Amino acid sequence: MKAKQFYSPILVVVLVLLFTSQVLAAEDLSDWGEYIWQGNISLIPSGTSLNVTADGSAGEAWKARYKVFPDAVGVLAKVNVSGVSGVSNVGLRKYLGTTAADTLILAEIMVEQYDGQKRIYYRVRERDDQGNTIKQIAGGALGDWDGTWSTGQNITIALARILDEIWFYTPGNGAFVKVAPFETMGPLDSDVQIYGYASDGDTNSVNATVSDVTILYTGDLMVFPEPNESLSTMVRALVEAFVTRFYQQCLDRSPEPAGLKDWTDNLLNKTKTGADVAKGFIYSQEFINRGTTIEEYLTILYKAFFNRAADQGGWDYWLNEIKSGKDRGYLLDGFLGSQEFLNLCEDYGITPN
Repeated sequence: MKAKQFYSPILVVVLVLLFTSQVLAAEDLSDWGEYIWQGNISLIPSGTSLNVTADGSAGEAWKARYKVFPDAVGVLAKVNVSGVSGVSNVGLRKYLGTTAADTLILAEIMVEQYDGQKRIYYRVRERDDQGNTIKQIAGGALGDWDGTWSTGQNITIALARILDEIWFYTPGNGAFVKVAPFETMGPLDSDVQIYGYASDGDTNSVNATVSDVTILYTGDLMVFPEPNESLSTMVRALVEAFVTRFYQQCLDRSPEPAGLKDWTDNLLNKTKTGADVAKGFIYSQEFINRGTTIEEYLTILYKAFFNRAADQGGWDYWLNEIKSGKDRGYLLDGFLGSQEFLNLCEDYGITPN
C-alpha cells in the first residue's frame, strides 16, 4: 500500500477532470434519496438547490441526500454558507473504489468551520462494508487553514477519481491535492452524497445552500475555467504523461521540451490522435536507429500500448504472425486497433483514432 500526496498551496490551477462528452447540467435534486443518521437537521431540495440547516444543540446532527450515477467518477458543486457557528460543515462525499482487501475508499470534501477557522477540508478514509472507518488515509486543508471562505460566498468544491488517484479541488484558494491511497483501486459504482453536519453543542450550527451539482464521468477532457485563466495546468499534465510514456518506452529516454510541447499541443487541439502519436514514435528515425529485434519490438509494443508485459498466448500469436510473413506494421496496426489501447487512451483523456 502507498499513501502519497501532492499538495501545492500556491499553485493556482483550473480544475481538470475527465468526463463524458455529454452536455453538463446542474442536477435536479428533488428525486435524491435521504440518509437520516441523527440530530436536528434538514436537507430540503428546491430544484437544483439544496437548503441545509443543522443544529447541534440537542446532540450531534448529520444527514445526507444521495443518488446513484452509474460510472460517475466524481462530483462538483457550489456551497454558500449563510450562517455558521461552532464546529459544523457542509460537503460532498463518494466511495470511489475498493482495496485489494475489498474494503471501501471514501473521499470527502467540505466547507467547514472548526475551532473558529473557516477552511476547505478534504479527507480519504478506508471503510468496511458496514460503513465503519478502518483508518483515515489522508486529510488536510485546501489552501490556508483559516480564512479560505466567508459567509455569503459561493464556494466551488469538487472531488473525483482519476485513474488510481483521488483529486480534490477548489478554485480561488490556490490549492489542488491529489492522493494515491493504494497501488491500484478496484472499480465501484456508488452513490454521490451531499451532506450537512453540526457537532454536539449549543454553539454548533450551520445554514447553507448547495447548488449547481454536476456529476463527473470519465471520457473526454474538459475544464472548469476561472475568470482570466487559460487552459488548465492539469490538463497538460495528464496529456504530457501520455506522451512521456512513448518517449520512455519507445525511445528509452526522457522527452525534450520542444518535442513534448509539440505532441501535447497537437493532442490538446485534437489535430492528432493517440494513434498518430504512437505511429510518430514507432516510425521515427530515432526508433528505427535502435535496430530492435522482433522480440524487443514486441516487448515495446506491449509496454507502450498496453501498459503491461506480454501474456504468453499473445506473445506466441504475434511471433507466429511474423513468421508467417506479416511485417511490423501489421503488428502495430493490431495493437492500435485493440481494446486495450483504446482503454489506455481513455485513461489519459486522449482521442484514440
